[in-house]
Amino acid sequence: MSMSLSTSSIRMTAVALASDEIYEWWLSFIASFRESNPNVPLIVIPYNDNTRKIKSLEDVFGYKMLEADLSAIDTMAEQLFGDLAHKQRLRKLAAFDLPVDQFIYIDVDTLVYIDISNFMAKFAENGADVCYCTISGDTVFNKSGLENKTFRNSKLFSSGLLAVNRNKVSLSEIMKCLDENIEFYKEVRHPNVIDQPILNFCSSLLGWSVVRIDEIDSSIAPHKWYKDSQIEFVGGKPRTTDGRNVPVIHWAGNEKNTNKDPSAHLRTKFVVAAQVKVGRENPDAPDVVSPQYSFNFKDKTISSDSYGRTYLSLFISSIIKHIRPRGGAFLEWGSGLTSILLADLCRAYGASRFITMDTYGEYQRAVEEALPPDIKVDAVIMDVTGPCQNQQDTGLNYSTYPLSTGECCDLVFIDGRRRMECLMASLLLCHEDTIIIIHDYRRTRYQLALAFCDIVENNEQFRIMRIKPGIFSELSKQRDAILSAFKE
Repeated sequence: MSMSLSTSSIRMTAVALASDEIYEWWLSFIASFRESNPNVPLIVIPYNDNTRKIKSLEDVFGYKMLEADLSAIDTMAEQLFGDLAHKQRLRKLAAFDLPVDQFIYIDVDTLVYIDISNFMAKFAENGADVCYCTISGDTVFNKSGLENKTFRNSKLFSSGLLAVNRNKVSLSEIMKCLDENIEFYKEVRHPNVIDQPILNFCSSLLGWSVVRIDEIDSSIAPHKWYKDSQIEFVGGKPRTTDGRNVPVIHWAGNEKNTNKDPSAHLRTKFVVAAQVKVGRENPDAPDVVSPQYSFNFKDKTISSDSYGRTYLSLFISSIIKHIRPRGGAFLEWGSGLTSILLADLCRAYGASRFITMDTYGEYQRAVEEALPPDIKVDAVIMDVTGPCQNQQDTGLNYSTYPLSTGECCDLVFIDGRRRMECLMASLLLCHEDTIIIIHDYRRTRYQLALAFCDIVENNEQFRIMRIKPGIFSELSKQRDAILSAFKE
C-alpha cells in the first residue's frame, strides 16, 4: 500500500510525530531542535486529529504538518494491535513514504543536539540503509523471537532516532513484508510495543544494511537516555565522559508527567524559550503552559499544583504578554516556585541579573537547590526590619537591599513580606515599561499600589502594573541622588 503525501520539494528532512496532548513536550522538542538546526526542514506527522496548537506554530518554528491520507497505516494498526494503547505511533511509518532521498526521524520526548545536516551528509556517504542510535533489546521481540535464528543478527534497534535512506527503504515494501509474513510476525513480536518490532522484523527479512550512529560519525556517542551515567553536560551540551557528542537526550518512563522528573532542567528552559519566541512572533498563539517545577522543603514536595493549577501558567503568560525587555534585571521579593521559572525566563530574555529576596533562609536554600545550574541567581536573605540600634543605623533590610544594586529592572515580582514597602522601593528601579506583578492583589492593604501604578491586567492570581508616567517623571529627577544613599 502507498499514500499520496503533500510536501515541498526537498531531498532531506527531519520527521517527528506529535499532537496537542503532548504540547509541552513539543515545545521543548522544537526549541531544542531549532537551536541546533535552524535551517533543517522538519515534517510533523499528526498523531491524531488534535493538532490545532502545534499547527498554529508552523510559521514561528518553520515546520510543516504532513497533510496525507493515513488511513492505510491506521487500518494496519487496527488489524495488528486492536485496543492496544498508543497504536497510532505506527503513523511514524508515513515517513517511509515521503518523496525525499533521506529522512531522520526523532521522537518528541527528546531534546535535540545533533547537527542534522552534517550527520546526514555523512550518512549518505556511508551508503547504509538505516542508522540507529541505541538498542532496545527487550522491547523488540518476545522470547520466541529472540531465540529464532532468523533474528540472530538483528540489531534490535530503537526507533526513537532513525536515519533512513528512502531510495532503499519504502513503506510499500514494509507493508508487503508484513502482508506476506503476518503470522510469523505475530508469533515473534513483542506484544506491547508498536513500531520497533515491525521495523526490526522487516529489517531482518528484507536484509537492510543497518549501522549504529557512531559507525557514521565516531564523534557521536550511541547514548541518549537522561539517566545514563556516561552522560554529562559541558557548556550546556551533553557529552559522554570520554568526550563524544550525545545526539539527543531522551527521558523515559512514568516520570515524564510528574514533578519528580530528574530531567526537568534539561527541558524547562526550552519550554520557556519556545513560548517566549511564540509570544514575540505570534501573539495569537495557543495559551501558555507552565513547565512542571518543584522543590523539596522539610520532606515535602512544593510543586506547580501547590498554589492552584493556574498559578504558574498565569504567571508566565502574564509576563510573556506584557514584558517589554530592555536587557534589564529581574527582581523578586518572595522566593519560591516562581524563582525557578524566572531563572528560565532570565535566560530567554537575556536579563542582566536576577535577584530574589527572602527572609527565611532555610526555605530559600531549598529553592536554590532547584534552580537551573547554568543561571547565576543572586539569592539574598535579609531581615524584614533591619538594624534597630539607633537612629544612625546604616544597614539595609529586606525591602531596601535591591536599591543598593542600582539595577534597572524589566520585571519586578512582589510576593513576600512588606509588599507595599517593596513596591515603594521598586519604583526607583523601574523604567517606563517595567512590569510590576503583585500576588494576592485583592487584599485591601495592597490597594495603595494604585496611587503609584496603573493596572495593565488583573487575572485570577496576579495584578500586572506599570509605574504611572507622572510618578516616573518626578522620580527620574531624583533617582540617582536617592539611590546613592543605598550603594553596595
